[in-house]
Amino acid sequence: MPTGIKPIFINNMMSTYGLSHPHDSKVFPDLPEHQDNPSQLRLQHDGLATDDKARLEPMC
Repeated sequence: MPTGIKPIFINNMMSTYGLSHPHDSKVFPDLPEHQDNPSQLRLQHDGLATDDKARLEPMC
């Protein structure tokens, strides 16, 4: 097991914690959204998700 990862056993199944930051390692490298060069659609989605003007504000 790599350094910094500790096994956790839950219901006789092993899980891990102490993994690196998700931006440091690709979770699903075979998916276009997780490749080093994401698609234009993904870039547009990320732009909308972080655009302050596109956020929904709660009604008081």
